[in-house]
Amino acid sequence: MDQVIDLNNYSPAKWLPLFKNCSLKTTVIKANLKFLKYLFEDGVVIDPKYKKSQDDNDSLSSLSGCEDQELSNHSSEQLEQKEWVFPEFDEQIKKALEEYNGVFPKLNWKAPRDCYEWVPELNCTSIEEIFTLFKSSTLIGDMLERLASAETLEKLDDSDEQYLESVGGLYIILKKWYDLNGSMEFRCFVRENKLVGICQRKTKHFYPFLKEKQQEIVARISEFFTSKLKNKFFDNSYVFDVYIDIPPKQRVLILDFNPWGELTNPIMFSFDDFSSEKSSGEPEFRYIQDQDSLIIEDLSVNRVPQEFTGELKSENLAQFIKMMEKSVN
Repeated sequence: MDQVIDLNNYSPAKWLPLFKNCSLKTTVIKANLKFLKYLFEDGVVIDPKYKKSQDDNDSLSSLSGCEDQELSNHSSEQLEQKEWVFPEFDEQIKKALEEYNGVFPKLNWKAPRDCYEWVPELNCTSIEEIFTLFKSSTLIGDMLERLASAETLEKLDDSDEQYLESVGGLYIILKKWYDLNGSMEFRCFVRENKLVGICQRKTKHFYPFLKEKQQEIVARISEFFTSKLKNKFFDNSYVFDVYIDIPPKQRVLILDFNPWGELTNPIMFSFDDFSSEKSSGEPEFRYIQDQDSLIIEDLSVNRVPQEFTGELKSENLAQFIKMMEKSVN
């Protein structure tokens, strides 16, 4: 099956307008070229304006070279280059944080899932946390390299937004953070506009009731696909994630779309399972059938230094930021 994939189709900035009525609350914010340059910049430097508390502001100020002796070693031009503030859209981020009281951040089509150590469940309550996750995530870094290179950015003026438009744009995606029931999250596979597979999404847990509920789950997701998604998404083959709400509503809600193929984790399947010869009839449903069959996704290759992973609280986040700021000053 040959399909040219446009990854921009998988950014909520592209698909959310089509499926907003059956998706979680989400704010899409258009970022600029300066922000892309900031993400490429070495180290994790967070401007005091975006710190969570005044204590953190003071700590950062003393650490980022603000004493008189250190100031004398920098030209005013160099200091200006270190001022990474974004008045063009930071108020939009603050508004979303206030409205949602916590957000799950993405950049275009990618979430910093390899950085759960910093912010548990990626439930961000500040710009500092959002920016730090974006700057620290290897998954985000890999996505950014599809948009540009450091060498390309050096040649571009901050005001040159045409380049960003040419690569599909840069969008900060802030989903309202919900304490979802992981047992009711499912990954679904569509091959040539046919729903061919459904599996449990959170596979590090065993949910015994899924065995008796599997027919109901398949029926509910199948009906949702037929009425809401079939022949309406940009590609004929793709992967989508859904959440089935708790009774009595039991609404099916879209969590995300992902491209068909190697860029997406098929979790309990392989994409070879969905060859045209095999994918006939009802979609196959797979789930963890016992405690010995748990599947834990290993993102350790993308994670941050081990010495910072013992506690999942803000003190480690602050410590990590301080270390990275020292490395670039």
